[in-house]
Amino acid sequence: MSTIGLALLLSAVQLPEPFATPWNRAIPEVVERPVGAALEVPPGFVATVYAEGLENPRRLALSPAGHVFVAESRWGRIVVLQDTDGDGVADETHVFAEELLRPYGLAFRDGYLYVGNNDALVRFEYRPGQIRASGPPEHLIDLPTSSDALDHDTAERLGIDVSRTRGFNHWTRNIVFSLDGERIYVAIGSATNAMPGTDPRRAAINEYGPDGTSHRVFASGLRNPVAMAFHPASGALWTAVHERDHLGDELAPDFVTSVRDGGFYGWPYAYIGPHPEPILNGARLDLVDQTLTPDVLLPAHAAPMGMVFHSGVGVPEAYRHSAFVALHGSINRLELKGYSVVRIPFAQGKPSGPPEDFLSGFIVRDDDVKEVWGRPVDLLELEDGSLLLSDDAGGRIFRIAYVGG
Repeated sequence: MSTIGLALLLSAVQLPEPFATPWNRAIPEVVERPVGAALEVPPGFVATVYAEGLENPRRLALSPAGHVFVAESRWGRIVVLQDTDGDGVADETHVFAEELLRPYGLAFRDGYLYVGNNDALVRFEYRPGQIRASGPPEHLIDLPTSSDALDHDTAERLGIDVSRTRGFNHWTRNIVFSLDGERIYVAIGSATNAMPGTDPRRAAINEYGPDGTSHRVFASGLRNPVAMAFHPASGALWTAVHERDHLGDELAPDFVTSVRDGGFYGWPYAYIGPHPEPILNGARLDLVDQTLTPDVLLPAHAAPMGMVFHSGVGVPEAYRHSAFVALHGSINRLELKGYSVVRIPFAQGKPSGPPEDFLSGFIVRDDDVKEVWGRPVDLLELEDGSLLLSDDAGGRIFRIAYVGG
């Protein structure tokens, strides 16, 4: 499989200057899956449809009973998928809960299903095998809602009134538990593209106890750390981050990085290490100097949404503990990037090579017309080692399995 041109380990990267290219906006049209269109995966793997007809499927989680829970965020709903005959295709769909505010993050722990709504962290009581919530959720903590966010920078760039940017940026609230289950981490993106904010919980990964108490900011300066996962061997928390727009087609690269307790990763004052944000005119150079450099770069504006470290079950040894990252796809550059899944090889708990294409084929046209038939969001490993991939544009979930060869 090919490696991604810009996505090299950071030591090999020379970033372009800001504004080396104009800021472009190229939002592709989502079209029906073309007849005969197939997803491309490495030899020995196959990609098939696990479920379809879903409404904006986003985050995925595997219940203790082996059922697949799906956040249909736009519709405020969580559904349960069951493959009752074990043929690799979901044949039953049930609504677990509804009337939620943009549910995204899902996590099971100690008899509860935790849900990251746009405005709150809540939890439902859960019994193994349960397919419908037995009552309303328990409210644990309020979270900053995207509905009150205004982005003056984006309004200026798009030439629109600032009131129209309300809620533009970063409504997802992803969650993940520590490996010992004693702490829950909540990722909250910034309210703006690159203007300083006032809420320290935003552009940060926040740590809480399982009951929502004992809050602290675990790491900051992360513009939109949507994807989070713990490495199974090292125990380190990793995240995949959407970096800022408006600096050109190749700036700033999105990235995948280990997350240092108390670390500062630049936003909004710097990007990709100590590179000052030009529109802030040298503000907070002390924080620019403190900015940590991320581990691995991805193409600028590719929008990483989901990440999983593979256990190694059912796949060749080379894939064991690799990071798989779902790229939702660019809308802020001329040449489309993303709309794919990449694999980052790991050894001894650290990246051992550049990302490489693992799954592609969603792009239909990328010339004067932009068309795609799907947009990857999240990844989930099943007990047999196969991966599920949600596609919020096409309303499908794909299953990628290794069959040998």
